[in-house]
Amino acid sequence: MSSFIYSAAKLLVSAVQFFVQDVPRAVNHAIDTYSLITPAPRWTGLEKAKHVVFINLDGISPSQFAEMRTRSPLIDEAISGGAISSMMLGTFPAQTSTMHVSALTGEHPRTHQISRTMDYSLDEILFGDQDKPYEDSTLNNRSDCKYKKLTDLAFKSGLITASVGFVMSQDDPCIYYNIPDIASTRDTGIAGCIFKKMSSIYGLKHIASGLISNVSRLSENLSLLEIVGRLLDDSYAFAAEDAILNRKAHLTCIQQGGYDLVAHNFGTQSAEARPFLLSYQNNLERFIRASKMAGTYNDTVFSLMSDHLIFDVNTYVYLNNLFWRNGLIRISDRKIISCSAYGESVGKSFLIRIAADKKESTKSKVIKLLKRNQAAFGIESVLLREDLDDLHAGTDYDLACTAKPGVMFIHNLHPDGDIKVNDTFYKAHHGHNPRENFTTFAIWGPGIKKGIIIRDMDVVDIAPTLGHVLGLDFRCSAGRILKVFEGEE
Repeated sequence: MSSFIYSAAKLLVSAVQFFVQDVPRAVNHAIDTYSLITPAPRWTGLEKAKHVVFINLDGISPSQFAEMRTRSPLIDEAISGGAISSMMLGTFPAQTSTMHVSALTGEHPRTHQISRTMDYSLDEILFGDQDKPYEDSTLNNRSDCKYKKLTDLAFKSGLITASVGFVMSQDDPCIYYNIPDIASTRDTGIAGCIFKKMSSIYGLKHIASGLISNVSRLSENLSLLEIVGRLLDDSYAFAAEDAILNRKAHLTCIQQGGYDLVAHNFGTQSAEARPFLLSYQNNLERFIRASKMAGTYNDTVFSLMSDHLIFDVNTYVYLNNLFWRNGLIRISDRKIISCSAYGESVGKSFLIRIAADKKESTKSKVIKLLKRNQAAFGIESVLLREDLDDLHAGTDYDLACTAKPGVMFIHNLHPDGDIKVNDTFYKAHHGHNPRENFTTFAIWGPGIKKGIIIRDMDVVDIAPTLGHVLGLDFRCSAGRILKVFEGEE
């Protein structure tokens, strides 16, 4: 009976919140988003183009992008008319959230401090289930990003901004047409995301379009993850096409993430993951065609990146077990008695924190422990603080490890064993060292040099470069304007 009363009370509170808070908020979003009064852009006369379309193809490698160009004459022709790099330096750890923030702020993780996908408590790290990361953990999103983004400056300059699927755009007042990463809003659910986090009518319209386009696929015996991946990529594509074609947004940021989502759970070579590479290709062609149909293609600079690579793994290594078995973590009955050192997994890397008391002596012990067990625990390299500083990594951890090929770190304690091996691949993951695995960047359009190979660039260079396209004086401490513009050295 008590559980029934609790459920009924919870339902009542949710209903009151919906009518008192969410509905008015949705109306406000609708008025803001679909206002007949559009801003008057304040052009400086220094712009190379009046429209920028920036796309992230989540998880693809330079070789996969090269294959995409081979399959698509439209994409190959576009890329050939601009500059490309297959050696873009990404963030450490290599993950979507840090890359999105660095790409739009021009700052490294050590400055913007978005260094992890989620904020776990120590209890969640040691006793949770890493395969179910969204249940209780808070994801890093816009509220964590304290630095000015390119979208902020564009908005303040009177430009129409759109963001589809970017992780730090939740509830962002500087984005006119906004659908944040729905996968990053599970604390509120999809309904809460629509009414509280995004431009409501814009979001509803395009999520509905994505649902309708996937109805015919429900008979294909797809897994839930495949359905979600297709729904998100399709919904984001409908929204981006609308922003380019009908809204004629001046700055449109687009995330395509289905391949990464499904590869995480089935592996990169799986029958489930491969169709998403074709979806990336089809949607990229779609964005190009939308710009041509809008009559803005000759005044649009397109840019794309891949945020990270993703690798198949068949070995789970429970690295906190090493600290537990050597007395650095002491527990009793699933309760923490003391903890001198522990790590948090980002898949292919492990971020280690040392307790403040006796820090140097504990750190020395941890380093020796890791190096002594390097081979047995699948550790490829141990990164000291000076190594992390060289990678411009976040400062909220003291050491890190990267994993050998085929290995993924798990941060939950596992009393039944330190290592779990499967004859076939479990899944795929990222988090790798960016200096050993570069990613892709491309830019083309008016004012961009043709046939240029960029050999030295960093993800932080994207924001100032795209700001330069729009004639905006975007200032940041790390990024630089790439030398890809005609008439500029």
